[in-house]
Amino acid sequence: MNSPCSLGIAASVILACAHAPNQRAISSAELRAEIDLHSCAYWEPEVHVWSVLWLDERCPRTPATTTLGRAVEAAIAEARLVNFLATAYDEVDAALTVRPTPTQPAADALVRAALWRDPLLERAVLDRALAKLSAHHLRCEDCQAPAAPAPRTVSWAYFYPYLAAFVWPVQSDTGQIDVYTCSGINGAASLLADETLTQAGKLAALAFVMDDAMSRRILELARGPVSRSVPEVAREIEALLNSPEGRALACASLAHKQWFTGLTIEPC
Repeated sequence: MNSPCSLGIAASVILACAHAPNQRAISSAELRAEIDLHSCAYWEPEVHVWSVLWLDERCPRTPATTTLGRAVEAAIAEARLVNFLATAYDEVDAALTVRPTPTQPAADALVRAALWRDPLLERAVLDRALAKLSAHHLRCEDCQAPAAPAPRTVSWAYFYPYLAAFVWPVQSDTGQIDVYTCSGINGAASLLADETLTQAGKLAALAFVMDDAMSRRILELARGPVSRSVPEVAREIEALLNSPEGRALACASLAHKQWFTGLTIEPC
């Protein structure tokens, strides 16, 4: 569908489509190059392998001194938590383990190229970057905005199992109960396959890891003073997730990620 800017049939429409004054034009190549500075390969000296850092604060770079750099920094701060949903980790890990071992510039290039091949990472970082340009008096002349997620509203009761699936207690061979959060060890297999709710469940579960008080409480439930079974720990974790405090934390996290998921939880 053509945008109103392409029709040219009314002066009012043409004027409305005019660029805001004092906006400096940049290219998609400039934008991507600035974004690339936030991803790199990190050498792990203990095990002699490269690790992948996407949209990561640990990548060495100087503080942003340009308007574009500051706009991208603000975008990365919002997009960063989506990186653990990426699907390209195995691909880039395999590329980094070739022999001879890649140099730092070569390893960085592999990591950055893989980011742009990962549809979730590309959508997240471009969405946030393009959203920040205008506030910094910039516009991208040849950037193609990623498709926005379809708006969707579900009840807390319908969403909740997708959160609980990624805060998952498991008993180890030693008898200790560990809680796996946002990991491949989870209870998602028993749920109806739903990419949006699965992603939202992982993002909400991550909020419990990042909240120090909640993280400690979950660990205390798993490592309580008395020996308990996995079902008992699971019930206590579910009660915590479903408590007003737990629900508020999950809902606040999802509200900040609505730009990515399109999801609204009601009531929340």
